[in-house]
Amino acid sequence: MKNIAIIIPDITRPAGTERAVCNLANILADYEKYLPTVISVNSSAGKPYYPINEKVEIIHCCVVEKNKFLKRIKEFKQLKKVCAAKNFEVAIGVYPAINVFLPFIRRLKIKIAAEHLNYASAPLFPKIIRRLFYPFLDAVVLLTNNDAKHYGFHNNAVAIPNSLSFIPKKQSVLEKKVILAVGRLSYQKGFERLIEAVSLIKEKCGGWQVRIIGSGEDKEKLLRQIKETELENIITIMPPTDKIEEEYYNSSVYVMSSRWEGLPMVLIEAKSYGLPIVSFDCPEGPTDIIRDGIDGLLVKKDNVKLLSQAILKLIEDENLRKSFGHEAVKDIDKFKPEHVGALWDKLFNGLIDKRNSDVRKRK
Repeated sequence: MKNIAIIIPDITRPAGTERAVCNLANILADYEKYLPTVISVNSSAGKPYYPINEKVEIIHCCVVEKNKFLKRIKEFKQLKKVCAAKNFEVAIGVYPAINVFLPFIRRLKIKIAAEHLNYASAPLFPKIIRRLFYPFLDAVVLLTNNDAKHYGFHNNAVAIPNSLSFIPKKQSVLEKKVILAVGRLSYQKGFERLIEAVSLIKEKCGGWQVRIIGSGEDKEKLLRQIKETELENIITIMPPTDKIEEEYYNSSVYVMSSRWEGLPMVLIEAKSYGLPIVSFDCPEGPTDIIRDGIDGLLVKKDNVKLLSQAILKLIEDENLRKSFGHEAVKDIDKFKPEHVGALWDKLFNGLIDKRNSDVRKRK
């Protein structure tokens, strides 16, 4: 069996990248030839927030340090220590600040960076870091073909989407007057723009409720905004839940107001439950998931007025909601675990064959 390490800052957090890592580890665990290990660099203990196969080993490196420079040094040392104790065939890093260490860990045989946010949204310095260090990795995996175009500086940039976390046994009947939004309460997710959009149409909502599910640094600011715009009877902020499937099933519209994304898991999950989607056409991801006018509405990014109009359109048109929902479930095969697993397996096989060939040539 081939040992595969997936390296992440903290696997115990309830966020999209953490869910994607658990999904990938579960997919690999189903292959008899792979033995996945999740290396959680900054956590000290605890189980992943999301379900994970019992075959997957979790290693906590316990790196806690306020000084960023010292923190990176400690992370590097801990990763070297763990990798010295394990015979990893492949290592996958999912965070740029960790990925730059991989070329310098000699015990690792094949090294892959897996990006979960788009290149264009990164600040200048992280972009420079990628260009300097990623060429020394064996591959860079991006979530979308559009994002892969930014990696012309690497000779093996591959697009592999996130997989569905679960395959629903049934879809929403789209009859409950509930609009759902899920994500970290942060600047990136732009929930203040969703609140503003709802405030523009609040007189026309006709009993519809908006549920925002998440936690984060912007919670108090968002609660104040809800109160100031007199939306307490319409918008509710709820904590993360391990029963998110029930929230999808009990909703009739999904809205995403993000400023930028990678390939948002929530949109894939919402489609699998047959939810019509309204989303800003932000970079990257929504355009890879939503077929505008077929299973959802893509709105010009940052245009809150258009977002409110799109939400109102689905609120008022039940036939359109159900048509979009019907089409949504037809378009999820490319995100199913077996398809995503086959893409990763193909990548691993190619990289392992190339490495073995290079070794033979050196001999």
